Amino acid sequence: MCVNTSVNRRCFKAGDVRVNEHTELTALHVILIREHNRLAEELAAINPHWSDETLFQEARRVVGAEMQHITYSEFLTVMLGQTVTEKYGLEPELSGYFTGYDININAGIANSVAAAALRFVCSLLPRKMGLYRNGRKVSEQKMGSNFYAPFQLYEKDGLDHIIEGLARTLSQSEDASINDVMTNHMFQEKPGSKLTLINLT
Repeated sequence: MCVNTSVNRRCFKAGDVRVNEHTELTALHVILIREHNRLAEELAAINPHWSDETLFQEARRVVGAEMQHITYSEFLTVMLGQTVTEKYGLEPELSGYFTGYDININAGIANSVAAAALRFVCSLLPRKMGLYRNGRKVSEQKMGSNFYAPFQLYEKDGLDHIIEGLARTLSQSEDASINDVMTNHMFQEKPGSKLTLINLT
């Protein structure tokens, strides 16, 4: 689904087809891949007898655990509040393993949640994203300026500027309002296209 690809600048391939949706999302994929490879190298040094497949899977397992830790320790606590996360037992265990697993509960996500409720994340996205270098804003770009064209990652220090921008740019409030960049331009193939993010929910 990429636009304006060239021999030197191509879109990225990942386990999720939405990897190229916008540059900031692509940057997070790149960071997680680099973390996976870093872990695989360290595991290989400790376990030289492991096969490539074992190294891949074990590093993948650790990255998955890191993502879960970020989600449950930081993101959900901020989004839902400490009271709700404690009420529903969503906080990570301080030691040992989670003991409340119930084999009879369907762990799949309900279609209504995937299609509608999780759209609250879209309300968090700002209209513009700052690009930073060493604490100083070097530029700013509209979120819609790079839908399906994450080529800024090919620029010198592009990844660093994007990641620092993600850390420093404030999100919008979680509410029913979604900015017009997300609603009117995310799936726009040409000016005047009627397909929007909200049409898909």
